[in-house]
Order: sequence, then structure tokens, then C-alpha cells
Amino acid sequence: MFRDYKIAYLLDNLAVRERRPQSFLRQSVGYLLSQSARSIPHAAWNNDYDVTPLIEYAASGIPNPETDAGSSEDKLLRRALRRNYSAFFVKTLAHCLYHVPAMNGFLDYTPLRNGGTFYIRRHK
Repeated sequence: MFRDYKIAYLLDNLAVRERRPQSFLRQSVGYLLSQSARSIPHAAWNNDYDVTPLIEYAASGIPNPETDAGSSEDKLLRRALRRNYSAFFVKTLAHCLYHVPAMNGFLDYTPLRNGGTFYIRRHK
């Protein structure tokens, strides 16, 4: 039987750490949840976090051309090494992937064959 080309590519080119066949109960729950997601209007949830220290940290690294002293190379280096939020987002994502490895997985769902298999990738 043919597989989806995306799943075939992932299985051939990625290292799989764990393979979890889906039980009949999990297949049923997944099917019912997907049906309800298609037919019921969606809701949203927002979480608010205080990131004031992060904003202050990033703002403290902005170079001031009036007070910067030194050669033009030093000014250029300081300007290139501005502080931004990207490092914090990458660290947060890496922390989540380390503690919840199922976030780095994919599902091979075939209803007529074995129901489905969830693959968790091995990080390098």
C-alpha cells in the first residue's frame, strides 16, 4: 500500500527515537476530536506574561552614537552585536523540546491499515 510522500521522506531521512503504534482508543479519540474541530467553532486562549526584564535587557544594548567612543571598527562591531529577543525564543524552544520530546514528532495516520503510528524524532 502507498504511503504519503511526506511521511515516506521523513521516515527515510530522519532518525527516529521512538515509534508508538496508536491504540484503538487513541485512534477513536483522535477521530472524534478531528470531527469536532471541523464542525464546532473554535475558541482561543491567551496567556499574558510579564517580559519587562527582557525588554529592558534588549534596550540596554542599543548603541548610542553620541556616547560611543573608539574606532569605527569598534562601533561597527557593537552595532552588529545588538541584543534582541531571538536568543530567548530559541532557548525557550530548546527547553520545551528537551522536556517534551513528543513536540518533535509526526504522525503516520492510515485508517485502513494499522490506524496510525506516532514517531518521535531523535535529536542530534
